[in-house]
Amino acid sequence: KRPEFDEFTNLDCRKFTRKYEIDIEKVENRNYSGVINENGYPQINIEYKWQMCNLNSNPNEDVQISSKMSYAKLEQEEQLINKSGHISQGNCRTYKISTFMDTEVRYHKVSTYVKGFLKIGDKIYDTEPNDKVVCQDYKFYRTRIRRSDDCKVEAQAKCYLRDVDTGKITTTMCDGNIEYSSNSKCSVPVRYEWEACNNEDYDIPLNAKRSKIKLNGSVVESIDTTIEATKCVTFIRDKEINCSKNTDTNFISLSLRGKGMGFRECRDYTFSEVSISDAFPSQSPSISSAPTVSSYPTKMLTSHPTEMPSTSQPTGMPTTDMPTSQST
Repeated sequence: KRPEFDEFTNLDCRKFTRKYEIDIEKVENRNYSGVINENGYPQINIEYKWQMCNLNSNPNEDVQISSKMSYAKLEQEEQLINKSGHISQGNCRTYKISTFMDTEVRYHKVSTYVKGFLKIGDKIYDTEPNDKVVCQDYKFYRTRIRRSDDCKVEAQAKCYLRDVDTGKITTTMCDGNIEYSSNSKCSVPVRYEWEACNNEDYDIPLNAKRSKIKLNGSVVESIDTTIEATKCVTFIRDKEINCSKNTDTNFISLSLRGKGMGFRECRDYTFSEVSISDAFPSQSPSISSAPTVSSYPTKMLTSHPTEMPSTSQPTGMPTTDMPTSQST
């Protein structure tokens, strides 16, 4: 048993790294239970999972995968997944790796890209480069391991629905609560909030070149300010989301970088996404590629720490098409 991590079993990796920090004193005294590396850092069991799903609504709309364009990566290493053949409507192709995370490594990355073409019956629409027949998606996640001697700053990014009539903010989060509409003029008022918090007992000046608020990858504002001790700074933007563009996902992120006491660097990063639910119009085929678990080591990916890290090499277990209701 590993009492340090028992409560986090089956927790998504990003949530785990937001809730837990490596105790440097325990590392130095080699007090962590279970498997540790030569420097005393615990090795945590995890599972990475990639999914490529055909979310088209019409039963005859299959997707033919482009093996040259599609990939699943752990760090920079491409995984040997099945990238050929087709995915029938309503099904997913799933690939898993059970491995361990070296907590001495700060950053763990995973990514996946899938590209395919609409397939109806025996016809593959691979010679018509337009959004109605080209199906593609990309996902990237990065997890940063926290340590007990880190400078304590925290980044948060949120989206709330606003009242349609009054424009006032509600307590309802955006993600999962915006439904697709075939009306091209459909829009939903929302409020984006980015919050930068200083949890230290001294002021922290932020580096404006490295501290940025982003919406859909575009910089909204560079943060050129000093956050007072134990205070937070909030940035707000009222926007509208077009609910007829169901293939669009709205991403918001906040990166913080500043200087703490001595030579300590203060940094944090967060992102959140808002997707349009229940909605893939029959004329617009689409495919989703999603590493459902998020977090990433140097040679592995993260999902949930368990009791004892494996000492064997990562084992990939690609599975064939299966109904989305059965995928884990």
